Amino acid sequence: MYINADKGKLILAGIAVAAFGLALGSFAIQYWIVDALQVSRVVELTMSGLLLFGIYGAEDRHKKPILLTWIISTIVFCHVLLFVLDKAYVGEVIYVIITEVLLVGMMYIVYRAYCELDSEPDLGWTHTSFPRNPGFQLSLKSVDVTPKEAKQSEMTQPPPYEEQNIPNASVY
Repeated sequence: MYINADKGKLILAGIAVAAFGLALGSFAIQYWIVDALQVSRVVELTMSGLLLFGIYGAEDRHKKPILLTWIISTIVFCHVLLFVLDKAYVGEVIYVIITEVLLVGMMYIVYRAYCELDSEPDLGWTHTSFPRNPGFQLSLKSVDVTPKEAKQSEMTQPPPYEEQNIPNASVY
């Protein structure tokens, strides 16, 4: 539902834009409180852009890693925001709590989309699977590896050139 339907793509695109906005809103927090906030903010902004690309532009085999990367970067961003609570003012604390709740809800929806992709049958080449051909089965019982007895006539010299029935080719 989340990735294949147009409505699901729109929901995920809204999540990416909302996460982008929440990461931009963290610029209001004093930068000296937590130095890691600068790095995690930039990573979250970048990964939200990557999530938008993953929804609309990526191939099917790349969507799962992109969703998982966004989830991991959002978890890191949430943890860094939790460190802000110790030194933040009242307005920043309210912002952090609202942002945490919204991001956890968005991560849940993206995780459901990731699980939906994981449950679909894999029909192509990936790093862990090979194309399946249900009509082909290889069994050691069906492979004959015993040497066949060669006939004496097969072990003799090939027939002379005149007897090989080779069409005449003119050489210039």
